[in-house]
Amino acid sequence: MKTKLLRCLFNACAILAVCLMATISTTKAETFVLKSGESFEGTVIRSLGNTVSIKLAGGGMRQVPMSEVLKVKFAVQGGEPISGTLYAWSDGTYEIRRGDRLIKVREGRVLSAKTPGGASPPPSKISVTAAQGVENGGEMKFTVGFSAPTQKPILLIFSTSDLTAKAGSDYEEVRGALKVKPGATSAVVRVPLMDDQLSEGNESFELLVTTDLDVAKVEVQRATATILDND
Repeated sequence: MKTKLLRCLFNACAILAVCLMATISTTKAETFVLKSGESFEGTVIRSLGNTVSIKLAGGGMRQVPMSEVLKVKFAVQGGEPISGTLYAWSDGTYEIRRGDRLIKVREGRVLSAKTPGGASPPPSKISVTAAQGVENGGEMKFTVGFSAPTQKPILLIFSTSDLTAKAGSDYEEVRGALKVKPGATSAVVRVPLMDDQLSEGNESFELLVTTDLDVAKVEVQRATATILDND
């Protein structure tokens, strides 16, 4: 009887260990891919404004602007991994955009997936151009052109990225989405410029644009803007 009891206890412990291992395997760290091409694993633990603090899988912490995160990939319990652009984070819940869907993920579980605003797939090609701007000129205008008139409303997703010009001193960082009406052949994204009163020569920054945040399917388009120094 004692031997039988010990055997049952051993089997129960073995089952419990397997369950614990399965739970651990489903709580893998997320994979972050930056616009620079760098990738690493970690988990967001807090968000302040546009910046997230990420606990790295290998130890240590890192602070990254959400506008610099090209995509984030999740291991999902009981399903295939999913990826998309990091849109927001709050109290352990990620919001990502994948195509025209907004997906909420928490602890490896998809909480919801919906399509906001009735957005449609993008035209086959988009292009982005920028005109030169002067520091005290107010704003930089980027023109996004479509290969064909839009048939339905689409979402135009954009964000700025530093080159020699720096957000917060040379221009205002811009990150957002613009709904384009049917029949449009182009759209304009405006970025406010800042006059820093310093003589530092001409400087530049980029605007990154896409109409589908599943970057595995649609390439992100870039345009470089030059700020002419007036000091």
